[in-house]
Amino acid sequence: MQPKPTVALIVGAVLIFGALSQTAQAQSVIDTNYVVLADAAGSAASPTALPVSTWVTQLGNVYTYNYIVYNPAGDTGKLVTTFSVGFESDIPGVVSSISGDGVNNAGNLGVLWQPLINSASGNFLSAGAQSAVLSFQSDEPPTIGAANSNGSSPPGPWKSINGGEDVFVPVPEPEIMSMLAGALLLLPFRSSVLKKSRS
Repeated sequence: MQPKPTVALIVGAVLIFGALSQTAQAQSVIDTNYVVLADAAGSAASPTALPVSTWVTQLGNVYTYNYIVYNPAGDTGKLVTTFSVGFESDIPGVVSSISGDGVNNAGNLGVLWQPLINSASGNFLSAGAQSAVLSFQSDEPPTIGAANSNGSSPPGPWKSINGGEDVFVPVPEPEIMSMLAGALLLLPFRSSVLKKSRS
């Protein structure tokens, strides 16, 4: 019997499996979109509407939500000063690792970046400029939700609603929430069945 070579083989297999698992954990892009927020007049087709790139990457069970805001070239001389996304969910801890000047907004119902800084010059977002990558992390998978942006004067504010388009945000999937609700409703029934079976 030769236990040492066997142990060495097992250890080697475990190390190789660990290395392969780490490789498999590479960050991957799972959703990407280019959307337009409607201007104050409710138009997403206007040269003063606000384009936004939105994409989600995944590493293990962690999702990173990313946004770039593009101040439209048609918005001559106007500044875009804020950008926010809304989750419409009050689940605690849905967000972590918020980039730049972003903060949890309205009791964990979203994230607000203020001021919105240009990635190149560090100034506010003037005409034709784009923001730095705005990001945060969550353990919730992506769905779509509302985004809003404001500026120094019209044509802002810009919105997803009333003519605009939605961005990726983390919200628990409705099917999962329905299943949880159903399970909670069954608890009293299950306990009464258990009591009858024991008596």
